[in-house]
Order: sequence, then C-alpha cells, then structure tokens
Amino acid sequence: DSRRYIMKTLTPGECFGAAAVFCNCPEYVTVLDARCPCRIVFFPQTLLESLMAECPAVAMNYIRFLSDRIRFLNDRIQGLISPSACQALAAFLMDCCTGGKTAIVLAGSIASLADRLNIGRSSLYRAFGQLERRGLIAREGKRIRILDPDGLSRHI
Repeated sequence: DSRRYIMKTLTPGECFGAAAVFCNCPEYVTVLDARCPCRIVFFPQTLLESLMAECPAVAMNYIRFLSDRIRFLNDRIQGLISPSACQALAAFLMDCCTGGKTAIVLAGSIASLADRLNIGRSSLYRAFGQLERRGLIAREGKRIRILDPDGLSRHI
C-alpha cells in the first residue's frame, strides 16, 4: 500500500525518528511535512551512546520514550483497523486528550482527519453526530470538548 498516513502532528519540542537511531535500515521510515519554517536537531547515534553510557537515566528515559511510542503506534494501528468510524474517531480523540486535556482544536480539515482515520468524510460526520448525541463530546467548529472520557473510551 503506497498511501501515506498521518500518524501524529508534532508540536515544538517533540521527538521523531527514534526508530531510526539504532536501526541499520537503509531507508528512513519517517516522513515529515512542515507546515511552517522550523528548526530540527539531529542527535547522531554516537552522541546518544555516549550520553547513555555517562548517564544511565538518559538510557532509562529513552526506553520509556520508546515504550510510549510502541503504545501510541499500537493504538494508532487499532484506530486504522477499527470496525467503525465511531470507534476510530473515539480512539483518535482519546489519544489527543492525554494528560488531563479535555479539549482539542483540529489542526487540519475534516477531510484530512477522515483520511487520517481511514474513513470517509460522511462517515466521520455521522460519527461526530453519534458521539455528540450520546453526550460524550461537544463540537464547536474545530474545537472538540470531551464531556465523558470514560464513556468515550468505552467506544474504542
């Protein structure tokens, strides 16, 4: 399948490409598209190895980071293979609202979100409607509030 999936929208300070650091793969598996001019910092493998050798806490934090990425990717895969648009949308919203967040603002269009969730636009609109009617979310334009996180997580 040659389609590209938007896995995550990065914010300033976030990491990417962790899978490539200690991998001997000829291709880089992450593709980034910047929405605006930005700076990125690359840490070569040798630097990371030195930091980890000098400070074991760096190695532990890297392992925690990779573990979180594995969990994120497992959730994302589940969202891609979800049997319903409602489940895919619920999984996306729960993923966006971590750390106590109860609202998100959609970064792109409804069409781009539908593509990201691998569902049709009309199915996405129906899913939004279902979740709103059940009192799980409230939509105000691109702003979505999670009204019942526990109820929403049961839809995944």
